[in-house]
Amino acid sequence: MRSEKGYTVIEMMVVLVVVGIASTIAIVDHSAKLPHNNLRKASRNIVSKLRLIRQRAITTSANTSATFIVNHNFYFFKDVGEYQLPRYIRFGLPEEVKDKPNGKPIPTSARDGSSFTNEKVSFEPDGTMSGAVTGRIYLTNASNSSSGDELFREAFAIEVNRTGQVKLLKWNETQWE
Repeated sequence: MRSEKGYTVIEMMVVLVVVGIASTIAIVDHSAKLPHNNLRKASRNIVSKLRLIRQRAITTSANTSATFIVNHNFYFFKDVGEYQLPRYIRFGLPEEVKDKPNGKPIPTSARDGSSFTNEKVSFEPDGTMSGAVTGRIYLTNASNSSSGDELFREAFAIEVNRTGQVKLLKWNETQWE
């Protein structure tokens, strides 16, 4: 009787098949969450950059600004850089979002993604926002079409008020929070 230690080719093949199936499931699960993760990341990046340029306005005693090119999903911050929204993310709102965070109806002009005049927000040297009382940038991972993306219909609002405070609000399918 011969005693050999080790694994047979069949055993190794079974292990490889099991590992392959587990890896496929993990990759599919991760890629399904990609639009959600990209939306959160893009929203937080814009909030961070707006706070940065506000701080620069205060420390340099000079006006700073951010401009949003909503129809091209592009934005830039004066003296900071230019950015493109990640894949699957766009400026705008899903159709089911009808109200602004303050409960008032969203005007048609802001549904494209910005309620700022000329899609631009500027900060004064004292940190206050120039112009409007409050402005918002809206981001979503919902497509412009009405079909095919029911799984991901999230939205974030980045709000800048007259005092220069920058807030991030999330649409939870029924209200802003």
